[in-house]
Amino acid sequence: MNRVGKLGALVWALHLALPLLGLWLLIAQPQFDIHWQHEPTHFWLIAGFAAMNSVLGALMSEAARRRTDARLFLVALAFLSSAGFLLLHALATPTVLIPNRNTGFVVATPVGLLVAACYGAASSLEFSPERARLIMRWQALLRGGLVLLMLGWAIVSLLNLPPLNAPIAAEVAYGELAPLAFAGVAIYSIAALRYYLIYRRRPAVTGTNDCADSCRVQHRAGGAGQRLSPAGRERRRTADSPGRGAFTRALRSDGRPDGGAGAGRRGAGGRARAAAAPGSAGGDRPGVQCDPR
Repeated sequence: MNRVGKLGALVWALHLALPLLGLWLLIAQPQFDIHWQHEPTHFWLIAGFAAMNSVLGALMSEAARRRTDARLFLVALAFLSSAGFLLLHALATPTVLIPNRNTGFVVATPVGLLVAACYGAASSLEFSPERARLIMRWQALLRGGLVLLMLGWAIVSLLNLPPLNAPIAAEVAYGELAPLAFAGVAIYSIAALRYYLIYRRRPAVTGTNDCADSCRVQHRAGGAGQRLSPAGRERRRTADSPGRGAFTRALRSDGRPDGGAGAGRRGAGGRARAAAAPGSAGGDRPGVQCDPR
């Protein structure tokens, strides 16, 4: 492992260790676990953060629509669902909009995290071009269904209608929701593992290049051949077709020039080249292959 790889592993280990260290501190030193309860502050603080994350999720969803990116769209739905149910938790704060603590207030956040876990796991799957186009074709229905679910939850919870109107203690609810929590943790773990495997196959997915934000570096010592997956070959054919297709349109929507100097780099036909030769204008990394998955 080179120096950059060791530094990256150290950063990841630090990110994973910090929450565990915080939990250990609160368990080992209970005096640091301060309890402060003030309903109006809870309402505005949680509602503000939830609204901020909802805006971020909406911006991600719009970016996914412009780039016809199914994976990013599902990640955006995960953001929207977790933030939306956190907002529902804030709206049901006792003594602010409703007089008492009800089931909708207590279980909104765990339910939102479970829904977000399902979207996150779905986003970690590998989609064929046909399946990705199908997801984006039904994006309005998927987004609208999530919004309707949260609106229905808000109406039932804020109007104190069954089954979310029963007063319930948080300790009792958390015990009953333990299977839900275990399921959420398992789904999140699967999604994290799949994303790690994607990163191992395409480490440059976290960087950028002239083709797209996701690319595959397939250079091998001695100049070995390069290979695309079947889905990647299909996207390559779409990008090199006369109409250039959604992948090339995504390049234009990303703010990169489609003419002038950019067209000169891509060739007289305006085609987006998927590989940059060593020392060429496309970059100094040999064998960069674009894979828009």
